Amino acid sequence: TTVLSSVTVTSASGGSTAGGSTASPASCSEASGWATSGLLKSTKTKIPKNYKVKIIDVPGVFEVPVTISKNIKKFDAFIALGCVIKGETPHFDFISQTSTHAIMNLSITSKKPIGNGILTCLSMKQAILRKKKGAEAATAVLSVLSQKWKQTIAQKIIQEW
Repeated sequence: TTVLSSVTVTSASGGSTAGGSTASPASCSEASGWATSGLLKSTKTKIPKNYKVKIIDVPGVFEVPVTISKNIKKFDAFIALGCVIKGETPHFDFISQTSTHAIMNLSITSKKPIGNGILTCLSMKQAILRKKKGAEAATAVLSVLSQKWKQTIAQKIIQEW
């Protein structure tokens, strides 16, 4: 049985958090919550019913990589979901780049697929429109997992010969 974890950003209340909202209006946290909820919903449409899935909520995008790192041995794959909406400061750039690099490094070093469904948007409207990106992240993870299974099956066949 494949065990998948979806690490999602919970909607932050108020102004400045590391990822769930921007440093400006409090309404961004609402958009982030809507976007993350939509991401999770679209992700679930792609995951086969026989997969065991655990959803781990984190307060912001910045906490996604460390949460995956702490759980890396417990799951076959991860799907990181969240949303960062650009505000008036460079905070958006730091969080977006740092989380993306950390997720990629974790995937490479652990040799486990980690789908990046973290939206980096310029507006609340854009975040809400892109909520189906969770399904794309799930599809990518499932594709990499199937490669692993094909390699395992091929190795078993070769060993039996």
